[in-house]
Amino acid sequence: MSGMELAAIFSASGSALSGLGKLQAGFQEEKAMTYNARLATAEGKYEAAASEEKTEQAIGAARATYGASNISTSSGSPLLALSEMAAEGEMERLNILRAAKAKHEMYKFYGKQARIGGYLGMSGSFFQGAANASGQLAK
Repeated sequence: MSGMELAAIFSASGSALSGLGKLQAGFQEEKAMTYNARLATAEGKYEAAASEEKTEQAIGAARATYGASNISTSSGSPLLALSEMAAEGEMERLNILRAAKAKHEMYKFYGKQARIGGYLGMSGSFFQGAANASGQLAK
C-alpha cells in the first residue's frame, strides 16, 4: 500500500468521523429544542394559572367593595362590570396559552431543522472526504 493510498484512507476516515460528529450535534440540538418546547408549554400553563388567580382576586376585591357599599352584584351595572372583568381575564389567560403554544411549535421547528442540518452536514463531510480521497488517489 503506497503512501498516497494510506493518505486517502485516513482522509476518508477523518471525513466520516467528522460527518458522524455533525450528525450527533444535530441530534443533540434537536433534543435541546424539544426540552425547550416542553419548558415553554409548562411556563405558559403556570403563567395562565397565575393570570387566572389574579383575575379571581380582582373580581373578589370588586365584590367586596360593592358589598361594603351595600350595592347588589346580582344585577345591573355591578354585574356587568364583574362579567367584563371575568371576560378580560379569560382573554388574557387564553392569550398566554396561545403564546406558549406558538413558542412550543417554534422550538419543535428549530429542533427538526437542527436534525436536518446534522444529516446535511454528515452528507457534506462524506462527499468531501470521498472527493479528497479520489483526488489523492488520482495523483
